Amino acid sequence: MQEINLTAKDLLKQNAIIKCTPDQSLSQALAALNRTHDAAFVFDQKDKYLGIINPYLAVFKSKHSGDTKIAGILFKPPQLTLDSYIWDVAKFMVDSRIYFLPVFSEKNEFSGVVSVNRLFDALRRRDDIVKMLSITTKGELKTVKENSSLEQAFNLMRDKKVSRLPVVDSHGHLLGIVTRFDIQAAFTEPMEKQRWASRVGQKSRYLDQPLRNYYRKIVITAPVDATAARIIALILDKQVGSVVIIDKNRVPVGIVTIYDLLKAVDLLRPRSDGVIDIQTAEDFTNNAQLEEILDNFYAKMDRFNPVRHIRFILDTKHNAAGKPSRYSTHAMLTLRRGKQYIAKVSDYNWKKAVRKTVEKLRKQLT
Repeated sequence: MQEINLTAKDLLKQNAIIKCTPDQSLSQALAALNRTHDAAFVFDQKDKYLGIINPYLAVFKSKHSGDTKIAGILFKPPQLTLDSYIWDVAKFMVDSRIYFLPVFSEKNEFSGVVSVNRLFDALRRRDDIVKMLSITTKGELKTVKENSSLEQAFNLMRDKKVSRLPVVDSHGHLLGIVTRFDIQAAFTEPMEKQRWASRVGQKSRYLDQPLRNYYRKIVITAPVDATAARIIALILDKQVGSVVIIDKNRVPVGIVTIYDLLKAVDLLRPRSDGVIDIQTAEDFTNNAQLEEILDNFYAKMDRFNPVRHIRFILDTKHNAAGKPSRYSTHAMLTLRRGKQYIAKVSDYNWKKAVRKTVEKLRKQLT
């Protein structure tokens, strides 16, 4: 595989970031957002980053009321670094279901954000990378008939764990699409407003209403032979979350979502299956970030010194209150030619301990 050198630094957005403060209400924060996986970034009065507010987590999963204060419900998503590769950006977005993520410098200072649109826009300009994408979708496509009720559509989404369904007529021809976002509007008053702020409040059950009143008649489609580049262009240009794949009779045969594209980008990462063996304490909660650091280290070292195996142990010491107080690492790297290198570090910060460890190994190798 050819080298892919796109990182979070190349995607960084530093201006026009949607911000809010901890004392604002959920409705105020969500008023600026338009899609389920968007995010508003929470900063205190000293402009210190605190976390994010996201519709998917705050509305769909937790169902907080609109007057809830942000301070009590903000979420801290995975943190990217300026050197995070695009496959790490994609993986963190897939794992968190949040398509706007914070980026931090080596000094752990807030540097800006990356968005899924910036990622896709960068890919659109790199045809060599897009040609490497292998897109897979979730099993058999599920559709819903136009004469169904909202309850039938809602139950199908819930049971099949999907966020959108193509709407078809009695002959299976595509008529439109209904999303989780659309059904949320049926639960919430006032109905005349379509922004997120209006969708957080007193719930009213409308599930017995016909689906035809709520699904979107305009749906973005592509033929079965559409390339990844074409699908990415449609998602960016039309500002949609998915593209329905149809045959020559306008029968839907598949659907490609932003989530599917992100998974394809994640698959671009250099394969290290079976190469890196990581051992951490049961209460260690930053495994994804640890894997990212070690994967990046492996990718860089393996180009010049083929690596057979990396054994990495991160031990956590706890204080009298049971909280982590110190981290110790023990790493052993074995090259394919048999030579071994060992590095050990102890630090109060786990990330510093890990970075010092890989730096020790790097110096030995070079």
